[in-house]
Amino acid sequence: MSDAVLHTPNVRTPGEALPRDAQNPAWARPRDSAAPAAAPPATPAVSPPQPLRRLASSSLLRGDAEIEIAHGPVVYRLRLTGLVKLILTK
Repeated sequence: MSDAVLHTPNVRTPGEALPRDAQNPAWARPRDSAAPAAAPPATPAVSPPQPLRRLASSSLLRGDAEIEIAHGPVVYRLRLTGLVKLILTK
């Protein structure tokens, strides 16, 4: 038997420098070894969304073509057009 050290592409002797392109840890791993899988991020338990409340425009307008809606200190106008469309303005 000989005392020569056999070198394989993925095995380095202690103290042996990595090639320049192998200084990135992804290159330093042998190809046949898989990186440890990261745990999926924890997601908080979310309840299914509730259906939105639906109001008929007629219940808001009550026969009027225009109403004011107070939202905090701001007043909006909801107007019914001649083409039966709604316009909300500030």
